[in-house]
Amino acid sequence: MNRIKNILVQHKNKLVTLSDQGLVSGINFLVGILLARWIGLENYGIYALIWMVVLFVSSVHQSAFISSLFALLPRKENPNQFINQLMGLQVIFSCLACGSIIFLGITLGGTIESIADISETSPANLTNLFLTAAIASVFVLNDFLRRVGFAKQQSKLVLSMDLIGYGLQPLLLFTLNTNDLLDVQGTLAALFFSYSISSLIGIIRLQCIPTFKDIAAVTLEVWSYSRFLIGTSLLQWLSGNFYLLTAAGVLGPVALGAIRIAQNVMGIMHLLLLTLENLVPLKAAETLHKKGRSATVKYVFRIFLQAAVPFVGLLVPIAFFRAELLALIYGNSYVDYAFVLLGFCGIYILIFIGTQLRFLIRTFERNNLIFWSYVATSILGLSTANYFVTQFQIYGVLAGIALTQIIMVGFYLFSLKSELKWLIK
Repeated sequence: MNRIKNILVQHKNKLVTLSDQGLVSGINFLVGILLARWIGLENYGIYALIWMVVLFVSSVHQSAFISSLFALLPRKENPNQFINQLMGLQVIFSCLACGSIIFLGITLGGTIESIADISETSPANLTNLFLTAAIASVFVLNDFLRRVGFAKQQSKLVLSMDLIGYGLQPLLLFTLNTNDLLDVQGTLAALFFSYSISSLIGIIRLQCIPTFKDIAAVTLEVWSYSRFLIGTSLLQWLSGNFYLLTAAGVLGPVALGAIRIAQNVMGIMHLLLLTLENLVPLKAAETLHKKGRSATVKYVFRIFLQAAVPFVGLLVPIAFFRAELLALIYGNSYVDYAFVLLGFCGIYILIFIGTQLRFLIRTFERNNLIFWSYVATSILGLSTANYFVTQFQIYGVLAGIALTQIIMVGFYLFSLKSELKWLIK
């Protein structure tokens, strides 16, 4: 018992981090189930399309801010000042993201509700547009504050933020549904409220005060580190995500909803991936600084082997009991989409491998490799998405996403072959 107690004390921060990611992944999983059951597959597909806009903003944000935070913070003599300077940039980014979504939405016709209705400018569509812009801005702010908490070794504070920011969501959705008020707009309003409360807690407790002193120098430093990653985020939207957008346009919201319910089940895999994202890059950067490149490669490979066991251990039962899982979670009417879940089990093996390789690439500041991998997959997506989707429908979407991951992993392995040779030395 004493040994167990000592182990728990030594790894307390990691356990809290794991608990937090379990909370976030679990509630995202639950919210997806509730929405699919309560608003129907078509409306859920519309919500999924809206959320893709938020995730696009988030991907650019992670490339510019989160990667810079973990990679550059260990070098700083005054970490708090650097965090506050990043907070200043974060405020600017959130405002720009909000304004850009509104401007582009109105320019394209004021709708974000459906690709098929993109010319309509009804009040409902405009409301969705403004809610989407608001959620995107506060979502990335909340994510930045969460990562600052991890960087400051304040995992308990992050957990308390997520208990509010994510814990409120199913309660609010249940309340809206009980009062017959739950629709796409009600869902967006509930999410905006919960993320706003979480962000307010983070600002107060972490004492993140936006600082604009030397903001030009910090901006250049962040840009120098993350410029390839930012370009990568834009290109990523034209690779794997382009197949989803094409599916929404060609097959309609129902097809996108079917894909999203399968991805929601796979959300449990993000528990491990997000935990690794919060722990490995910072430790890898420290290892590189103290022990060199060879030790860094061996550290990341050791984590890869350790994490592969639970990752594959979760994938196998999902693959074998896919139909039963969909029937249990969403109802018997969704069993016909069990093949989508099986396809994503194979895709996630490739995603897991690619994630580990990207840790090395980012730590060695060879972010241009990620950029060029997405150049290749973006070209593939643009040239094949319409053919794959029109000819093979959802099967074509799965094949296209899998093909982009295969190309990406192969490119990473080839580009890192000299570094990976250190594993056998």
